[in-house]
Amino acid sequence: MAGKRVLMMTKVNAIWSSLEEFNKFWEKENLPFWLEHGAKHIGSFVNYLGGPKSQIIRLFEFDDLSHWDRFMELREKMFDSGQGREGLKKTVEFIESIEETVWISVY
Repeated sequence: MAGKRVLMMTKVNAIWSSLEEFNKFWEKENLPFWLEHGAKHIGSFVNYLGGPKSQIIRLFEFDDLSHWDRFMELREKMFDSGQGREGLKKTVEFIESIEETVWISVY
């Protein structure tokens, strides 16, 4: 599966009253980590019709499965650090749930 593009989608159900604050926090504190480690941010979206309006969908692209694996290892190490734990603690103050899905290109 090397060489096949990987897409990762995160669905975050944010606390409605904190939605704008969460997006600002995420852009400042989390997005730089993703970009620094090679994830391509395709975009962040909210529902316009149907579905919860406080659900944020973020799409990222990775070069291949090994790139995604390395990113996930780095993310785990970051969460294990003091700074990472503090950031995670702050993040969960804004959200009700999070779901991640990964797709591998068929071509």
